[in-house]
Amino acid sequence: IIAKVRKLVPLPESNSNENILWPERQYKIKVKKILKMTKAYNRVPRTIVWTAPDDGTCGVSLNTSTKYILAGAVVKGKAYLTSCSYVAEWYSLTPKQQKGFKRLYSQGCGCKINPCPWYLDGSCHASENICQWTTTLQGPDCQGALSVCLRHPGGGCDWSRNHAYTHCMQQRASTDRLVRRRPVS
Repeated sequence: IIAKVRKLVPLPESNSNENILWPERQYKIKVKKILKMTKAYNRVPRTIVWTAPDDGTCGVSLNTSTKYILAGAVVKGKAYLTSCSYVAEWYSLTPKQQKGFKRLYSQGCGCKINPCPWYLDGSCHASENICQWTTTLQGPDCQGALSVCLRHPGGGCDWSRNHAYTHCMQQRASTDRLVRRRPVS
């Protein structure tokens, strides 16, 4: 979802009659747009998201009056965010990412993204329904920032190509070759 955080609801005060072992933070939000929804999310209140109380318990911190892209899970009837959820300030995304979330990513729903760490040097499992997300030792995330995993008319999945993406991947390959040549001390 794309949502603006309205306010952080204060944690309840603990008193002698209560034993709060795991207090949860809740944020009141205003949903701007639902991008993808599960049947479970359809049954929860859309004005509140929950999270653990701090990052040590996998909670996330959101800033009030800030617009976010949020992708979490439904846990025990609550919309829940953890440190493993996708949480990003909307205006920190590149224009390509914003366009992707609003219009393009849903076209890739039949595609899966498979992380391929740099040390495997591109030798990851390939399939026509998979886009390989190749990481790098150093340098930009060209695929995350400048491309979209889409199903092509022929049926296979691949990263969309544009000039900025192609240039970024060329620069990254050049940097990776230099890094691999350095002697290990």
